[in-house]
Amino acid sequence: MDPKKGEASCGRRAMAVSSFHERAGEEPRTILDTSEGTVVVHAEFRAETQGVGGRTLVKNRLADLAVVRLERPLANTRVDRTLSREEVRLNDELTLVGYGTTDATGSNGGVRRLGRNTVSELRSSSNPNGHEIGFRHPGAHARPGDSGAPCFLEENGSRWLVGISSGYVSQGAPESWFTSTYSYRDWIEGQIEQARKMESP
Repeated sequence: MDPKKGEASCGRRAMAVSSFHERAGEEPRTILDTSEGTVVVHAEFRAETQGVGGRTLVKNRLADLAVVRLERPLANTRVDRTLSREEVRLNDELTLVGYGTTDATGSNGGVRRLGRNTVSELRSSSNPNGHEIGFRHPGAHARPGDSGAPCFLEENGSRWLVGISSGYVSQGAPESWFTSTYSYRDWIEGQIEQARKMESP
């Protein structure tokens, strides 16, 4: 990928799916809803890749964030705006959530997983306001296919979105990297506000 044209590899359209589970009598029931939308990539997004052993690895990235502006709201969902007002710290314990594949054969994809890990590194990007949150072995990790998955800080019964999955390293000891939402909270909240204005009659 050309580091100056990272946006070029991003899809322009996406489909979002919501899954709501309820019990109707004795039988559980799953209600699905879908909505298409336009992908809005952060204007500063850049990524530089390198081929290693037949694989493409990301060397560095900046503003690795995008949102999907849906054509209509999904049923049985709500917008949770609990973004952290502080950057996470080293050794904070966070909850990682994912749906990606869990082994090299690509099986077990689509199964919701979550686990906890401690922050092992906070890495600054080339943007002085941008940070990445790093996790190392042991503990829970993102998996291939989890790009865009969240991690949360949970304290005193509250939960804050603090990171978005942007990379997984499986060579050697596992590593997971998340883009800090604190670094880009103004952009994220601005996108939410724009979506709300578009919904208003």
